[in-house]
Amino acid sequence: MQKKGIALLITLLFVMLITLGVGTALKQIKDTSNDVQKQNFLFQTTMILKDVESMLKDNKDLNYIVKEKSISALNLFLTTASFIPFESGGMKVIIEIESARSKFDPNVLKDKNETKQQIKVEALQHFLEEKNINNEYVTLLLDNMSKIRTDGAYRSDIFNQRPLLFRDYIASFEHLEQINNFYNRTYHEDINKKVDFKKLFYLKAMPYSLDLNYITSDVWQIILGCDKQKGDFLEQNSGDYKKIEDLSLTDDEIYNLSFFPHSFFEPILYVKLSVIKDDIEAKIEFEYNLKTKKGTNFIYEI
Repeated sequence: MQKKGIALLITLLFVMLITLGVGTALKQIKDTSNDVQKQNFLFQTTMILKDVESMLKDNKDLNYIVKEKSISALNLFLTTASFIPFESGGMKVIIEIESARSKFDPNVLKDKNETKQQIKVEALQHFLEEKNINNEYVTLLLDNMSKIRTDGAYRSDIFNQRPLLFRDYIASFEHLEQINNFYNRTYHEDINKKVDFKKLFYLKAMPYSLDLNYITSDVWQIILGCDKQKGDFLEQNSGDYKKIEDLSLTDDEIYNLSFFPHSFFEPILYVKLSVIKDDIEAKIEFEYNLKTKKGTNFIYEI
């Protein structure tokens, strides 16, 4: 109980510090900048991003989470700091923080061991079958991880129609959209109406290990081969899992889980930063590794 109290205090202090720190930076920028509106906005957004990164890097409380490898403290932090809105200097800022290891990376399907690959492929196919999606969709995904083959022995026709399509791995949601569009035309259906891929997939990190304390019900269903009821139960009771025994899995589910990289503590954050001023909005997303204190996989949208 004492450790949880300390962790909660840590989280609250962090939220207060990041709000105060970014707010102060905004005021300083507003007072000193004389650029035109858009240039000024871009400059302000860049400074806010740097300030958020600095807060994450220098905060002793977040270092505590890594040093103690505290599953409960990380959970309390993510619960409390998941949504931080504030306004300063005429700008609205929203900071959202979540686990960066809660979704399924389809790139883990590719495996040098054919038996392991087939088990993982069948796991995703089984989940998608429940959504009335043809098994050939997973074949398309695999083709887009197969690199350039001199023999042209792909299992689908996608590269005949899109010869310049990247095929080392699924690189982004723009890449996935092209795959989905090909599937839709081939099978005369809209796959995006059946699955929200942005909630299911994560495409920004390699290698990738799931944090079992944050994965969604859908991901549980994929990696365990369980039904929705079991997946919902595991998601709802997550946050303090420390060992396999805490999950109450069957022998078959434990076997299925063994094929997907996972752990109970992955201190990697996914940070979403939204900055709004008048009719201009900037969105920045990135990963932040609490161990290495580095941000990666930045996405900017203005």
